[in-house]
Amino acid sequence: MLPVFALTGAVLLVPLASAASFEGTLIGGGGTDDMLLIIQAAGGNKLEAYCDGHCGDWFRSVGDSEVAELKRTLKHRKVRGELAVEPNRGRIAGPGENDRLLFVKNVRMVK
Repeated sequence: MLPVFALTGAVLLVPLASAASFEGTLIGGGGTDDMLLIIQAAGGNKLEAYCDGHCGDWFRSVGDSEVAELKRTLKHRKVRGELAVEPNRGRIAGPGENDRLLFVKNVRMVK
C-alpha cells in the first residue's frame, strides 16, 4: 500500500524509500540554504521537492541577498526525473530528523 502525502494542495502517491518517476514543467523554485523545485506534473499536481544537490546550476542569487531563485530561462521547461519521500536526516534546516520530505533523486530537461 502506498502512503498519501499532501504537497502544496495536491495529493501525490510515492512509495517510501524508493523513487517514483515524474514528468512535468518547471514553474518555480529556489530557497536560501536548501534549494527546491516547484514542478507542475503532467497529471496536474503541483510538486515541491528539495534538490539535495541533484538539480545542478539551476538557480541564481536575488540581488545582494542569500536568497536564490530558479533561473528565468529554465521556467516553463519540461523536465523528467525521479522523486522519493525520505526522512530528512538533517539535510533540510527546520524539519525534524525523522520528518519525511519529498526529495529530487534525479532530474533532467527534456525537449
